[in-house]
Amino acid sequence: MSTRNTSSRAGARLLALWALSVLVWWGFAFFPAPTSGDSWIVTARVACFGVRPGDPLPLQAWMMLLAAPVMLLAVLLAVSGAELQRAWPSLVRSTRWRILALLMLSVFTIELRWAVDRGAREARAEGVSFEPVAAGPLPTHFPRTASAVPAFRLVDQEGQPFDATRLRGRPTVMSFVFAHCQTVCPVLASSLTRASRELGP
Repeated sequence: MSTRNTSSRAGARLLALWALSVLVWWGFAFFPAPTSGDSWIVTARVACFGVRPGDPLPLQAWMMLLAAPVMLLAVLLAVSGAELQRAWPSLVRSTRWRILALLMLSVFTIELRWAVDRGAREARAEGVSFEPVAAGPLPTHFPRTASAVPAFRLVDQEGQPFDATRLRGRPTVMSFVFAHCQTVCPVLASSLTRASRELGP
């Protein structure tokens, strides 16, 4: 086997490896995985892209998704440009490589669909308003509660104990929300934030 053929095959393998890495990278970013907090893919996405389930992809995540493959290809061209150039004509003529390219293109099309679906979900979420639908005071028959806050003991964000005595003499609303909840929790958190802003100190 000639050195030229060996070089050509090495270039073809490098191109295939680059294309496969792009597929894995985009698949990792957009695969519709479960949104539970203990899912390994959710944890890995938070580490790589800094984004949690339901959050829109930030600009730096898009830069990584687009720039990383381009930079990797640029490195391949700089290091093995001659091998890639020799491999290209044989890749174009090879039926096996055409089939492989078609399969990779099909997978990438599916991944693009996942990306479009995610973008559509993010757009719908951005359009949701948590503002009240009725203006003015609540009707007299609306259920009201004014229960005393029960005794509790928690740990605050600084690791210090926090209990009901810290709230004595101050108007208090207590509730719990889940960080990964995408239904009623955002509405509840928005309502509490708005009430806090409107009532002031």
